[in-house]
Amino acid sequence: MGWQEELRAKRAETDRWIRQREADLRRAASQAEARGRQVYANAIKTGERVLARTPAEIRALGAAALKGQLPQALAATAVKAAARPAAGQRGASGAAPRVAKPSVREEFRAAVSGAVDEASLGLADHVLAGVDAAKEAVLTGSADNLLGSYRDGMADKRAADAYDAEHHGTSRNVGRVVGLVGTVAAMGAPGLARSAIASVPRGRVAAQVAKYGLRYAPDPRGLTKMMAGVGAVGGVLDQAATDLVTGHQSGPRDLLAAAGGGALGGAMTRYAGPVLGGGVGGSATSVLTDLANDRAVSLDDALDAGRLGAVFGGLGGELGERWVRKLPSHKKGSVGDALSAAKIVARGEQVVGQQRRIHLRPAGEPPAYTVADNVSVPRGLPDHPDNWIIGESKLGPSASLTDRQEEALRTFGDRYVTDFWRYSDVGNVAGAAMSPYGSNALDRRDR
Repeated sequence: MGWQEELRAKRAETDRWIRQREADLRRAASQAEARGRQVYANAIKTGERVLARTPAEIRALGAAALKGQLPQALAATAVKAAARPAAGQRGASGAAPRVAKPSVREEFRAAVSGAVDEASLGLADHVLAGVDAAKEAVLTGSADNLLGSYRDGMADKRAADAYDAEHHGTSRNVGRVVGLVGTVAAMGAPGLARSAIASVPRGRVAAQVAKYGLRYAPDPRGLTKMMAGVGAVGGVLDQAATDLVTGHQSGPRDLLAAAGGGALGGAMTRYAGPVLGGGVGGSATSVLTDLANDRAVSLDDALDAGRLGAVFGGLGGELGERWVRKLPSHKKGSVGDALSAAKIVARGEQVVGQQRRIHLRPAGEPPAYTVADNVSVPRGLPDHPDNWIIGESKLGPSASLTDRQEEALRTFGDRYVTDFWRYSDVGNVAGAAMSPYGSNALDRRDR
């Protein structure tokens, strides 16, 4: 090997050492800052006065903690904080001290951070910590400490969130609300648009079908009440299931709050789809649970419950829609009949017959009849043809009325109720039933 090769090898070795040293320093600084933010957050919780407003002061706290010198570091920073004149006091010159106000830039940063956290459904910190850990592994050429770097990064992110919550709480909370509402609304936009199109008056449906590829919607009478009932029952059952898993027993107030939040979410699902409905129901359940137990309403719990409600609602909606699509035709018909029967009960009627033969023409004319899926009467009225409300249920884009059913529609008018259930309607029912589990799964026993 010539001297040129030796020189290049030495330079390469030196460059590797420098890069390794720089990576070590960056890792040490990151660990110190993460530990410092943890110390600062803990000090806030315990009421200790700690001055850590700059990254350098935070890193100093962290470095002291890592060296086992934390009490002295806390004492020193507390002395620095106590040495400053309190707000409203006057200094030696008699002039009121100037109180530092958070900058607009810092408030905006805290708002954006909160919005990103909620818009990503809580995944942003995990992704950023993972990216930072991967970058460090690439720079050092070793993945041995990848998990440790990720944990340090998550500790840093959580400490930063705690700092923002303490010093820029209003801005961060506004950002969080905007982020969650915006994301849930965007995820629920297809369901909302579909419901809006389906609500077009029946006379214009044919044009809308040609334009958007949609079929008739189910008859709206009793539909909102049915969805609210599905959500309420789902809320209570999901709360009971959560209690069974966690070993915690909910009181009557908790069950009532779960039913109320589930009902609101179910009603919203009828109009906006399972994602938006689940988000609204989850947040409502959290707020109602706090109020029912005489607690201050927690924005953190409401946002967490809304996020989980949206996720579980969307998951239930997707699973329900996929499930019904795969059913054979005769089973799809049974699902549609069951949904129509539930809607009849929600309207305040009682089913007096199923698959009943209905004659369409008076005596003396050629006989004609149709078989009704459901026959109901308003509660309190006898089972008489004059009181019958005749129901026909269809499910799926290929289902349509036969000639005799069209004749029955002309003969009975408003007393002939036709439900054209879509696969998405089945998804809405599944989402309304499943979404309450998200908010009920939050453990509030320590509050």
